[in-house]
Amino acid sequence: MAIWFDLAPRPSLAESFIVEDQLASQGSPELRLWTHGPAVVAGARDARLPSFAQAAAAFSDRGLEVHLRSSGGGLVVLDEAVLNVSIAWRNEPLPSMEAAYAAMHQVLRQACRQSGVSPLVSGEVPGSLCPGRSDLAAGGRKLAGVSQRRRQRFALVHAFFLVGGCADDRIELGQEFYRLAGGPQDSVVSGTMCTLSELCGQPLTASSFASEVASAARSCLPGLVR
Repeated sequence: MAIWFDLAPRPSLAESFIVEDQLASQGSPELRLWTHGPAVVAGARDARLPSFAQAAAAFSDRGLEVHLRSSGGGLVVLDEAVLNVSIAWRNEPLPSMEAAYAAMHQVLRQACRQSGVSPLVSGEVPGSLCPGRSDLAAGGRKLAGVSQRRRQRFALVHAFFLVGGCADDRIELGQEFYRLAGGPQDSVVSGTMCTLSELCGQPLTASSFASEVASAARSCLPGLVR
């Protein structure tokens, strides 16, 4: 299927996630590259924090959208300098969970090599926002969070990739949200994440890196329209 550049932020994250569920309706695989404005994506366990509603209201009052996803995992901070990368497959044969993660890792590693950054190491970075075993790090600092969701005849692997800005600014927002929500803000630690701009020593945009990801996907993903 096609590579979809969807870089103009949609009105809400709810709408953007609905689009995710419609990917690969005409063929597999499909790549979507997208961004969103300032927002916080919270997981189901975050919603159980004693003052979650108050924290969400406080952030909304400041113009930061708060979206509650149905899956697990921790808090993710988005803005227009974070590139979201989604690869979707529909119908049989679907890749295994391991193969889907491997496809995303291969694409992002290739895109980073093209940008002059390597190697990326997969694995959890304690103290980062929403740490996970399938995340990607450079120099011991998390650069991309990678997750997956599946249902009958549909599989989607998603990455949020920190392209521009300062990673610690996003960590501070996460710490503040957890403080307001009555959560474990001390589990999120400054210096555990980085951006591609910080690694390269020059300002980069999500749209510029999206072109590198698309180029990498064309060579790494069999069946993707060139």
